Amino acid sequence: MKKTLAMLCVIALIAITTVPALANPSIVNDAPKIEEVVTIGGEANLTLTTEEADPSTYTKAVADVVTVVNNPDSEVSLTPADVANSNGLTIKKVPEGFDTGSLASCSFVTTFSALEVQNGTQETYAGKEVNVEVTLDANAMAGVTEDTVSNYFVMQIDPTNGDIYIIPIKIVDGAFVVTLAIVGPYAIIQKL
Repeated sequence: MKKTLAMLCVIALIAITTVPALANPSIVNDAPKIEEVVTIGGEANLTLTTEEADPSTYTKAVADVVTVVNNPDSEVSLTPADVANSNGLTIKKVPEGFDTGSLASCSFVTTFSALEVQNGTQETYAGKEVNVEVTLDANAMAGVTEDTVSNYFVMQIDPTNGDIYIIPIKIVDGAFVVTLAIVGPYAIIQKL
């Protein structure tokens, strides 16, 4: 009887520690921090900054995916392909040679952070096209090399209409750079 009880306790302990790991795997890194002075729609000297994602300011479809990806305790785990196939979201731009089926072999490296304009409100600039090259924080890109950088992308989502942009990260003069498309939430994804 004691052996049976001990065995049941071991099984219960294994089950308790395994189930959370099967839910949403922890994505420990926040998206790399950005701070760049840019011009948007002719308005100069605006500062793009990284803030904590605030799903309450996004459309419902965008808020739902950002909330799930950013919640380590979520019982649901989303992949970049799941996000792209979410109702209300549409893939607007992918890099040359990257078809949307490639998202099935991608995973999130970071949670979503919000790209915002410091000199205005998020509502004023949310979803605005920026098409500006920015430098990513090297600490968040630790372990990525010249040989592996082609497997890393930024996924941006327009918080006003759900358009998704997949943008390649490259190394220029030893720095990680990406040409951001819009003001809105972004995360780093990796093609496995």
